Amino acid sequence: MEKGTLLKKDSCRAQIFESEDPSDGRKLIKIEVQGKLLEDRKYVLRDIRKEIDRIHERSFPSLKVFQKIPCNCSDCSELTTPYEHDYEELNRMVEQGIKTSQCKIRFQNGPVVQLLDGVFPRERDFSDSKSAPKKIFFSYSKQDRELLLQLLKHLAALRHNEKIQPWNDADILPGEDWDDSIRRELADADIILLLVSADFLATPYIQSVEIKTTMERHNQSKAIVIPVVLRACSWASMPFGKLNGLPFKGKPVTAWPDRDSAWLAVVEGIEKKN
Repeated sequence: MEKGTLLKKDSCRAQIFESEDPSDGRKLIKIEVQGKLLEDRKYVLRDIRKEIDRIHERSFPSLKVFQKIPCNCSDCSELTTPYEHDYEELNRMVEQGIKTSQCKIRFQNGPVVQLLDGVFPRERDFSDSKSAPKKIFFSYSKQDRELLLQLLKHLAALRHNEKIQPWNDADILPGEDWDDSIRRELADADIILLLVSADFLATPYIQSVEIKTTMERHNQSKAIVIPVVLRACSWASMPFGKLNGLPFKGKPVTAWPDRDSAWLAVVEGIEKKN
């Protein structure tokens, strides 16, 4: 019997199913992502896979996990149960310079890189010329959710070029402890964006946890902290009040006559930190 959940992110819908292998009873997790844009589907799948990896590492450190990628040859694409290539084996082939992998149904070779690129973006160790994407944490008030979504749209190019890896509380998976998730991502972020507004300043959790942790990491030079002023408010006396804000000189985003120009100034400021 299959159990599962449905997630929605970046105009994509992801279905995650859990079942048992009838041959030996091993647990199977199958992930299917639907969406109009291939690149969006790849990133959603990558984010889900990384979160599952974190769950395994945190809660089941001794669990042996095998990851499989469905074959994309012409025969397998028409099958309900296509041949599945071992993900770790494909990675080893890339490291060893082996360019093709054989489908055990069609018995023909297909490009290894094409198999990997067809499912999710290449991991950073596939190319020595790429540096790791900067992990960005967004600290914001729920009242400013629409402004956060606007900023995420303007950051799309940096994300698709693997310059950044954004995270906000909407990325918390069902069943996860939201407080643990936020604290973990805060502790792991390279860049922390404080989306400043009166609602932001008036949120107790932001004051007691997010700002406190943020400034501790800033003072230890472990993270870059950037205030992004969304709406006019008095923030100069806050612990982060001496930090230079975005857009230009901290002029609130909503005060700009051209909102796109304001977001562009924010993105350009973030890009300088990469």
